[in-house]
Amino acid sequence: MGKQNRWKKISSTLIAGFIILLTFAFADKDFLSDVVNSRAVILDEAIDSASIETVSKVVHTVVTNAAIHTNLEQAVQTQPVNYLSLTEQKQEADLAQSHSKSVTAPVAKTAANKVYLTFDDGPGKYTEAVLDILDKYEVSATFFVLGKQVEVYPELINRMHEKGYVIGNHTYDHKYDKLYSSFPDFWKQIKQTEEAVRRITGERPQLVRAPGGTYGHFDTTYFELMKQAGYVVTDWNVDSGDSLKKDVPAKEIIKNATKSAVSGDRIVLLHDGGSHAETVKALPAIIEYYQAQNYEFASLNPAEKPVQFQVKTQNSKDKMIQPSKEWINNHITENAALFDTGPSLVIEAGKLVTKLAPGEYQEEQGELLVPLRVLVERYGGTVKWNSTDRYATVKWAGHEITVNPAQQLLDSIEGHVEMKSGSLWVSLRDLLSAADYKIKSINRNQDELIIKAS
Repeated sequence: MGKQNRWKKISSTLIAGFIILLTFAFADKDFLSDVVNSRAVILDEAIDSASIETVSKVVHTVVTNAAIHTNLEQAVQTQPVNYLSLTEQKQEADLAQSHSKSVTAPVAKTAANKVYLTFDDGPGKYTEAVLDILDKYEVSATFFVLGKQVEVYPELINRMHEKGYVIGNHTYDHKYDKLYSSFPDFWKQIKQTEEAVRRITGERPQLVRAPGGTYGHFDTTYFELMKQAGYVVTDWNVDSGDSLKKDVPAKEIIKNATKSAVSGDRIVLLHDGGSHAETVKALPAIIEYYQAQNYEFASLNPAEKPVQFQVKTQNSKDKMIQPSKEWINNHITENAALFDTGPSLVIEAGKLVTKLAPGEYQEEQGELLVPLRVLVERYGGTVKWNSTDRYATVKWAGHEITVNPAQQLLDSIEGHVEMKSGSLWVSLRDLLSAADYKIKSINRNQDELIIKAS
């Protein structure tokens, strides 16, 4: 009977415990699963020992855990639980610190960020002062020049070129209404400025900056055709603010040019044309700031990816006039060749010498073709086109030569004449012969193809 009574007591206790468990199970199923999985061994041990006291402790533990379950769950949600004891945490921290001291990871060297100082709208009356400051600090810069100003200050363009500063194209007169109504108008100004710079430096600017930047001015056609023609259009990512209004104080210019949030390389917009005396005052401080920050000063390079603003979405009524396919074929298609690399063509005709860049002449099946107007004007001659009868009259070296593309004639001489990119191209040999020159020698090296005629 005593043994039977003992088992009855154990059974009653177990039943009471499971009733409590079931009560909490309905309140929280996850908790029941946790209790079953984590407490099973303890219950088994309690039953095996047949100890009422032990079973009572087990039930008490279940009740206690149930009481604190909600608080514990909230704590876990707010911060991760670290199951390591304080001693274990300290040991792990000491081990990590010891490991970091014993193993030294190699530190990768990172290239210095670059800063590109760019000046627009010049040359002008303040450009010489800008050049003096750049020379003093021995830093590089890029000048986006206006063709109209190039013609007024050719000596400053020559100084830029001799000092190694990069010269970019900023159109001819900077007038928005002309530039952004149609691409052919923009193109015309690019070519005017290009030729003005080439006459002084012998080189064509490949970099182009749109007056006011491309945003709101360029559509996709402008971008695509400029790229197809071999030009690289570039905007900026740091605006000095020196043209936001008239006579912006040097203090503001310095702040805007140096406190930008831009990370990495910086292309700083400044101006040397017009009334920008304050920019000249600000320039030394801007240079010294970037020197102190270990920036590398550099000039923009057409081979590098440019910074360009996104195309602004325009209403259909605001779309620009698109050039025709014929216009594109005559002006854009072969323009990229002007920036090709290769030997220059040097032509010595009597005592006159001129040089054509790689893209300014062509070799076709052993024959040299040259642009008629370009070559004759560089020798000091003139070319006049008769649009009615469609022939050109050339005055050069004391001769007047009629060039007729339809009949393939240079005066009475049959020759190779064709229209390319809106210009007449002729055989160099035929043109020299029409002017009573005979080719005496042809020499070629890595840098030049030299033609001598007398």
